[in-house]
Amino acid sequence: AAILTLCLRRGPRVLWGQARQIFGQWSLWLWIGFFAYNLVAARLLGGNPRGPLRWIGFLFLYFLAAETAMERPSWPRRLCAILAWLGTAVALHGLYQFWKIPTYVRLEGLFLQHNIFSAYLSLCLPAMAIYTRLPSRVPAAVRWLMLMASSIAFILSYSRGAWLGLAIGSISLAGTGWFHGFNTRARRAGALV
Repeated sequence: AAILTLCLRRGPRVLWGQARQIFGQWSLWLWIGFFAYNLVAARLLGGNPRGPLRWIGFLFLYFLAAETAMERPSWPRRLCAILAWLGTAVALHGLYQFWKIPTYVRLEGLFLQHNIFSAYLSLCLPAMAIYTRLPSRVPAAVRWLMLMASSIAFILSYSRGAWLGLAIGSISLAGTGWFHGFNTRARRAGALV
């Protein structure tokens, strides 16, 4: 409903221009190709098309977050701080469980499942890495310890999918930044988000 409302209010032409600015033209065409391929494959192979369509919600939230970051320059810094502190709290809880309960072989933290735990940390770790470089009242040593503890918890979750996802995401963002440059506010905001 929110996506439809946004399309009706702004119109497809304006939205296409904003999406190209936020995602980058090549990335946007790759996503369109991904959806088209998966919808056709689901139809031909008798699969369920809802799987790839779930990504539309994620991309819509990414779009809204990047747009908010462009409108409010202080918002990405706040988001980094919030994700850094929440990620650290979850990581420390997982590390405590891992240390205290001898039968734990993977970190699960508050999520009760190691893949979800590590997926959450894979969202927080890039924000923590940026948070270590931002000016803050929190001493730099504390911010680096937050990043290290969360990185250790991420590794001890033994979630290969989250490791691979974080690596591919980092490489693709670095490649996009190298290819297009991080000079536009939209790309910086999108990379941060």
